[in-house]
Amino acid sequence: MSIMNIDDAYGNLRAHWDAAAANQPVYPTPQEALQLTMLRAAYNSLLNLGWQHIVCCPKDGTRFMCITPQGHFALCVYMGEWPKGGWFMEDADDLWPVYPALWKPMPSPEKELNP
Repeated sequence: MSIMNIDDAYGNLRAHWDAAAANQPVYPTPQEALQLTMLRAAYNSLLNLGWQHIVCCPKDGTRFMCITPQGHFALCVYMGEWPKGGWFMEDADDLWPVYPALWKPMPSPEKELNP
């Protein structure tokens, strides 16, 4: 059994990495890269407006506003014990399971009347 010297080992490893990289699909496409840049900008804008990541929402039955990844705005509530519970949005006088992306506290009635 012969022992490979470090230069040969590195050369073999480098060749393996180069071959793997050549076979790797290219993601994202230029169009996807542009859309992802715009998505990150919109996400950061919403964070600057006071929206927060959904895992930070109240888990005590408090209602809050939420935005879904599809861009829908809804009133939500987290039901159950964290982390085994779930998010539910209010619609058509019922609750529907949803996985929102962002949440924000409900505005106070005073702010709604006196903006």
